[in-house]
Amino acid sequence: MFYYVDETHYLNRDIAEKVSNIICNPEFVQLRSELEALYIKLDFDKPKQQALKDALYTFFAQEECFRPSYGLR
Repeated sequence: MFYYVDETHYLNRDIAEKVSNIICNPEFVQLRSELEALYIKLDFDKPKQQALKDALYTFFAQEECFRPSYGLR
């Protein structure tokens, strides 16, 4: 029996693993929490969402796999 694997399957799987490793990292949890508290104090719209986005961006920027040479833009 033949199974088709989408050409982005392995890339998507790798990204999902990296993201799950990041969000389970205690340093990430601490950063997100601190950003959220700051954003609430500064009266940001959607402080939880913005804190999550900014914390993820910080960790993505540190991860070599998310650099353009890996295939992500």
